[in-house]
Amino acid sequence: MLRYASVATAHSLAIVRPASDVIEGGNQAPFAIQPIIKIVDAAGNTVTSATNAVTAKVMSGSSTVLVSATVNAVNGVADFSGENLFTDTTRPTQIVFESGDLLKVYQSVAVMPRPETLRVVSDATAVVSTPGTWVRGDFYTDPSVPNAVLRVSDVMEKIEEGLEVKLATSTGDITMEVAISSSPQAGSLTLDAGRDTFLRQDIKLAGATSSLVVKAARNIVTTGGAWNNYRELWSSNGNLVLWANSNDNNQGTILIPNYTELKSNGGDIFIAGGAATTSGEVEVPGGYAVAFNGTFNDGVRFGTSQIRDQVRVLSEGGDIVVRGSTNQNSRYGILGYAGNRIHSGTGVIDFSGTTFGNQRGMGIRLNWLGGAAMGSFLISESTQNPAIRMHVNNDSTGSWWGLYIDEGAAMDTRTDQDSIDRNGGNSYSQSARAIALNRMPNIWGKGGIDIDVTQRIYAHSIMARGNFLAETGDITLDAGNKSIYFNGASSRGSYFGSMPNSPITSSSANINLHGAYFAAEDYSNFFTNGELIADPGSNSDFTASIYFPRTTTVIGNDVNTPSKVRIGRFIAGSGDGLGNNGIRRIELNRTFDVNGPLEVYGGSVLLYQTISASGGVSVSAEYTAYLYGNLRVTGENNDIRVYAEDRVLTNGGKSFTTNGGNIIFGPHADGTDALGHNGDVYIASGVKINTANGLTDDPDYNNNRGHVIFAAANSFDENGFPNGLAEAYSQNIHGVNLLQSNGACEQRHKDSHRWW
Repeated sequence: MLRYASVATAHSLAIVRPASDVIEGGNQAPFAIQPIIKIVDAAGNTVTSATNAVTAKVMSGSSTVLVSATVNAVNGVADFSGENLFTDTTRPTQIVFESGDLLKVYQSVAVMPRPETLRVVSDATAVVSTPGTWVRGDFYTDPSVPNAVLRVSDVMEKIEEGLEVKLATSTGDITMEVAISSSPQAGSLTLDAGRDTFLRQDIKLAGATSSLVVKAARNIVTTGGAWNNYRELWSSNGNLVLWANSNDNNQGTILIPNYTELKSNGGDIFIAGGAATTSGEVEVPGGYAVAFNGTFNDGVRFGTSQIRDQVRVLSEGGDIVVRGSTNQNSRYGILGYAGNRIHSGTGVIDFSGTTFGNQRGMGIRLNWLGGAAMGSFLISESTQNPAIRMHVNNDSTGSWWGLYIDEGAAMDTRTDQDSIDRNGGNSYSQSARAIALNRMPNIWGKGGIDIDVTQRIYAHSIMARGNFLAETGDITLDAGNKSIYFNGASSRGSYFGSMPNSPITSSSANINLHGAYFAAEDYSNFFTNGELIADPGSNSDFTASIYFPRTTTVIGNDVNTPSKVRIGRFIAGSGDGLGNNGIRRIELNRTFDVNGPLEVYGGSVLLYQTISASGGVSVSAEYTAYLYGNLRVTGENNDIRVYAEDRVLTNGGKSFTTNGGNIIFGPHADGTDALGHNGDVYIASGVKINTANGLTDDPDYNNNRGHVIFAAANSFDENGFPNGLAEAYSQNIHGVNLLQSNGACEQRHKDSHRWW
């Protein structure tokens, strides 16, 4: 007997597993469950021998293919797992499955919606949660219940499974009415509101890498705690993100009230807004939280009143990024009431504040309303340069301050333990006593501090009433073409570089001050072994004189002596020597030492006090150099060189001494007439000029030598010494005037002297 085995003929396609879990608004987010299709014969049996190519087309409308994928059947089955099929709309659509001439099969796609609003409540408040679907850790509501309510136990179940839990709304608010506290096995939590997010209870995640992301298309509003029961928002070695204005439409602020603690336990902290960017391959806010009306008028606000330690932002090694903006009158991009403690451990701190619109706003204001009662802390132990960065940009047509740090009181710097506590303790950990007793705003960046406020419009750029401390790197205050306003009062002592009895008692940081002019340098202390540069900017709007240092400004102490001091950057023929067509002078009226060179450049230069510099002294003046104080160069063979485009004048009884270096006074540096004369040297009665050995009153002529040269600096010889003619400009003035009344004019030198 012969038998024939029938061969199944492929006839059509059939759906084994439909695509499902379609996420509302999930543009290019794949179906959570991808489809499986089989090839069947006319009787509906699988054709196991079929290897046909099967194509799935996800349609956008009736004729447009949104996305398609093709797989080859194996044993008659085409599995689209991993093919990333997705939809991009919130309306129903369909998927068309086809393979050559086989009959097609169709699947309708119904999108699962996010709730319009969402509340997370205690189990006692709700008997059951709103009907809906959990797709792994994402919740989607039943379409019949747009305003969803979830019991906290249902949410915690997903978190404790280690899932990435996401609670989102389409258009409305998310309100957290109950505390969440997880175990070390827990996952992460994202809240993503279509309008505002209200955080009324603690959220404390303790998983190995738990992140906490709080997003809102508009505002994030936190309910504060109490002095003995802080509102706590914690991640655990994952990012802690407060992300307002997530639609990037210039509406959305972040309000962090008193007695709130943000802690990431090693993760980064972002308090910002705007469109997404990436950090460490994780989405984070790339822009600003933005004030937009009279109620929500500060982009980011730390605290609601001045209370010690009222807001804590603690990353314990992660970076802290804060960005805020405002368009409201007399309000702030970032505002911190007095009493904040923002501490990144070994992470960096980055603040950016902006203003826009047509109102008078301020980019950043810190320690507001501190008065003489309390200060604030921004602390980074990072060795990166800078460890702390503050940047302000003004796009408003209004005019106010850019960065304002103010309203502390003098720091007690006695050497007993109480005073060490006042300054923050021997390490960066903040004791209760340090918080209770500290009075001054403190910006402590171990590796350096960069403050950049260089934009236009401001009435002033930087109010710097605080301590700016760094062990290494640079401390830069850049006000561009506007002013830096310093301390200005004996009741408020400010420190730059290091501070006695603080965590930073010695510094090698370079201190760079740049602005159109400086104001109120009184009672400011610059303690560093690095360079100190005060560099007035060039702008015709400001012709104020530069008084730096003033009589109450302190440069160096018994621990730190700057390696260089430079004031000004000379631009010959510019008017004031600084690039400004107006007339400005540079005045130094404080005794100090430099463990290196001293350089002073400007319009008229006035030196009133004794200055000792081991590396030599260079002075260049657009007009007259007034040497009314003593100059002492202690390093061997380093010069005193004073050039002026007009005159070089000395005061009676002063001394100019080097340790073997030259002393050169060179007037008439430009070779042109100015102010009605050419340029002379005036050596007053009793002046001492000593190049042999300025270290003693009894020079050792056998070991040290130096030239004394008084000549016009409009030309130089082969050795680089001026050899022009110092010229008188009236019958009572001499080209070089050695006045010897009321005492002797003394010059000591071994080699030679000359004057013309």
